[in-house]
Amino acid sequence: MVKASRVIMFISAMYMYYIFIAKDFGQEGTIGKLALVMTLLILMEVIRRKSTQTFHEASEIEIIDSMDSDVFVHYVAELYKRIGYQVSLPTSEQKKICDLVVTRVGKRFYLKCFKQVGEIKLEQLNEVQDYIDKNNNKPTNKARFVVVSNAHFSHEIKSSDMLILKDRNFLLRCIEEFKQDTTTRRLHLNLAK
Repeated sequence: MVKASRVIMFISAMYMYYIFIAKDFGQEGTIGKLALVMTLLILMEVIRRKSTQTFHEASEIEIIDSMDSDVFVHYVAELYKRIGYQVSLPTSEQKKICDLVVTRVGKRFYLKCFKQVGEIKLEQLNEVQDYIDKNNNKPTNKARFVVVSNAHFSHEIKSSDMLILKDRNFLLRCIEEFKQDTTTRRLHLNLAK
């Protein structure tokens, strides 16, 4: 349904481009043009609401716990988009150390997502920690590392000041805030400590 709506919107946008820009703009057919624009706007709102509804349905901790790792990464990406971050996929070099790259107000963060049952151990973050240790003194490396998980972190990881940790409590807080204020587009959840 959503994919078909997006295809229809794309075709409508191309047709509107033809009508308004490529073709001479005249008085005839103004009502048809306005109807086309209104239809496109309505379709955009329907898709936005459907996307929001789907996200809210997936925003239950039991559903998050049952997701596989790839779906969890997509969920975290959507979560950060809704918080107000720009989300992008990592480059092939960055894929070794992170799952997502998020940016907000010129600050870049590398996100590593762990979806598992049980505590996250320090050994699981060896690649990230090695990268941080090697690149910590480089002036070009201004990105911070965020580890997002549906589980809790071991005490060893919590003692690291190089990582920003977002555990199960962060997800629960996000879910609760989404439930409380569904009308706000940008939520007041801070990424930094």
